[in-house]
Amino acid sequence: MSNWLLKIRSNSVARNSAALFALQLVNMIAPLVVLPYLARVLGVEAFGLVMLSFSASAIAYIVTDFGFNLSATYEISKRRDDRAYVNELLGAILLIKLGLCLLLFLCIFMYSYFIGFGTGGLTLPIYISLNVLVQAFLPTWFFQGIEKMKNVTICIVLAKISYVFLVFLFINSKSDVNEVILFYAVSNLVAVSVAISAIYYNGYAIKAPRTVKITDVFKDSSQFFLSRAAVSIYTSASTFLVGAFAGVQQAAIYGASEKIYQASQSITAPIAQALFPYMAKSKNNKLIKKVVVYIGVPLFSGCILVGLWANEIMGLIFGDEFLLSGGILQVFLVVTVINFVGVNFGYPAFAGIDKVHIANYTVILGAIVQAVCLFLLFMTDSFSAFSVVSSVLITELVIMITRIVIYNKYV
Repeated sequence: MSNWLLKIRSNSVARNSAALFALQLVNMIAPLVVLPYLARVLGVEAFGLVMLSFSASAIAYIVTDFGFNLSATYEISKRRDDRAYVNELLGAILLIKLGLCLLLFLCIFMYSYFIGFGTGGLTLPIYISLNVLVQAFLPTWFFQGIEKMKNVTICIVLAKISYVFLVFLFINSKSDVNEVILFYAVSNLVAVSVAISAIYYNGYAIKAPRTVKITDVFKDSSQFFLSRAAVSIYTSASTFLVGAFAGVQQAAIYGASEKIYQASQSITAPIAQALFPYMAKSKNNKLIKKVVVYIGVPLFSGCILVGLWANEIMGLIFGDEFLLSGGILQVFLVVTVINFVGVNFGYPAFAGIDKVHIANYTVILGAIVQAVCLFLLFMTDSFSAFSVVSSVLITELVIMITRIVIYNKYV
């Protein structure tokens, strides 16, 4: 038994899966602790506004990430021993992110001026912008690339814990919506500060890049950005679109169910995240199917059990006003299983055959499918929490089937 444990500890995928799992576990627990409290204290409409703000931040994160969570992880995993290369890459990425943040600030304030976030004034847009800036500089992709996720996991865990304490200590009325977003930005700032320090602790540094390097990095990551932007159409943007076209109450119902879905992803996502750099180096293609079977079967069983008591679970977690929203959660549970299979047959699988670009193309296909669905909902005035989650189900199913079919043609 001790030899088996030592073997597991020495395996980079196992170590980084464990670190990523710990990180995702906190990302799962923190919202499930905070959001039920906020749903009861703020009420449906104010809670919906919080969900709308978080969705706007998530969309902004897709832009500021610019696909670096994939492209930078891939490049660093291959050249982690070339510190001069990695240092300049770090500098180039952070400068690009800063420029993207400035562009997003303009977009946020334009949205606030012409449409509004529902509170009036500039306080909420300022806090959202602050959160966008801070979360952009969290270099999780760097630690994934050097396969030392435990270095960044601790600081993020501490940040999440601090956010939970801030919410419970200071949020106690419907008028505290702005402070919810501010505290989230402050907690992210703690994580970024420690993570940047950890870069230097591991012997790397942020080096001022050459102009040509910035250009090359921007171009190389653009295809990954397009895929991540495509993903946002059927993930991060959904709550925002529901709120914009169906109202903040529907956004609250959709956002609450989506958080449970995201919690399930927090359990499974670390596996694909750790597999990606490993598959890029090892090309161990047999591992993908084993992972899908061994993890997928218990995941499927768990989703069935949760689905049987979906209404009761929603009411128990978020309050009586969410008691009849279990139907949306049930659809999300089906999406959970489909997404797990699709994600593992995506970037990790195609990295093992040096065809990562195919995973990008399947995501863009999914975005087209989702865009068509959303357009039809708009034209028929059918926007609701249930109709949007149904369109997400269709999109994820198309992506999963397409990836499996194409991957099996190459293996």
